[in-house]
Amino acid sequence: RSRLVKCTCGAQDVPVFMISSNRKALSVAKKDSALGRGCLFIFFGLFAAAGGLMFWWMVFRPLSGVVLAQAWTETPCTIASSEVQVHNGDGSDTYSIDIQYDYTFADQTYHGDRYHFMNSGASSGRTGKQAVIDRYPPGLETTCWVDPGDPSQSVINRGLTLDMLWGLFCLPFLAVGVGGLLFATGLVKRRPIPADGIGGGRRGLSFGASAEDRASDADDEDDWSDDIDDDLQPDGPVELKPSSSPLGKFIGVTCLALFWNGITSFFVYQAVKSHIDGRPEWCLTFFIAPFVLVGLLLVWGIFHSFLALFIPRPTLHLDRARIPLGGSAKLEWRFSGNASIIRQLKITLVGEESATYRRGTDTVTDKHKFFQEVVYESHDPLEIPEGSVDVRIPEGVMHSFHSGNNRISWEIHLDGEIPLRPDVDAEFPITITPYEYTERRDG
Repeated sequence: RSRLVKCTCGAQDVPVFMISSNRKALSVAKKDSALGRGCLFIFFGLFAAAGGLMFWWMVFRPLSGVVLAQAWTETPCTIASSEVQVHNGDGSDTYSIDIQYDYTFADQTYHGDRYHFMNSGASSGRTGKQAVIDRYPPGLETTCWVDPGDPSQSVINRGLTLDMLWGLFCLPFLAVGVGGLLFATGLVKRRPIPADGIGGGRRGLSFGASAEDRASDADDEDDWSDDIDDDLQPDGPVELKPSSSPLGKFIGVTCLALFWNGITSFFVYQAVKSHIDGRPEWCLTFFIAPFVLVGLLLVWGIFHSFLALFIPRPTLHLDRARIPLGGSAKLEWRFSGNASIIRQLKITLVGEESATYRRGTDTVTDKHKFFQEVVYESHDPLEIPEGSVDVRIPEGVMHSFHSGNNRISWEIHLDGEIPLRPDVDAEFPITITPYEYTERRDG
């Protein structure tokens, strides 16, 4: 069940919005967004799991060892052997401290091989590790720290070391994963949302709002219309600006790919090295596999967005900056570059509604294209490089609107099919007004 709400603009009733009793935009003719939220949970859950495992291995485990070792017993020990172990790699070598020592605790002899709580992995930089080995040559009588509850557990250096700074490596994974999960569950929101569903503020047309709220909106109708007047730019010819640029997409995908693959490369190296050394770490291999797949897709995204920099660029002009409902405007386009490679051109007028509301503890945003019409389509190579077409806005639809949680947007979508290359895919926002603006209205 729904009803059409109208707002009076001057002497004209203008249809404004569809209101549903279930507090959802009725124009959203799609299934519940649980599947989308599930994908978000899986995506960010992988980040959180990876970050959690790295945090446990690289931060919690060594730091807890340092804290617990403060109560261990100092015990004499003798260095049996010590050397810098070299791990050969394709591009460079890594090094680790390999130290063996013997000690006696409670009249029983034990063998230890732990220098500090982060010496389980290899890293670059041989000088620091060689300095440690030089301090503990074979045959040296020194001291170690022994766990009195489990004498087989011991360590020579029970303090903090520079190697523990590797724990910072897990923070981006943990931050993205936990932050994404909090956002997906609605515990972290971009802005406060009223408890009664979707609230658009003074200028919002609250879905499922109470009678008192709708009456308040009606009282503020004149102020809302005045605000529209204040926000509008002078009418006249205008060059449309795309919502995103090919260069911006290329930079964004490149930065994301470098960040993602830079982090995963460390674990890929460890997994590959374990197989080369004949001691394959299958757990790490299977764990890192989906992250490597995402990284490869991002690399493909870089290549694709780079090719998109060299396809023809469209420039669009409208003969008026604002189009009223029921009105029309002349749209002109022109391509820069070699437009002959475009096999098909399609220009579509699209109206999209989005509504953000709270469902229990979740914050949900529904989107729906309530209007879509192809205004021009051609396969003629002589007509594609440049041309013009009249764009007509039908009556009885919603004009451009934006509030805290509700949005109606109109765009010109331009799609150009190019064989064996990225297609032209550009979106140009336009402004649709509820009536013809001719002068400032008072009262």
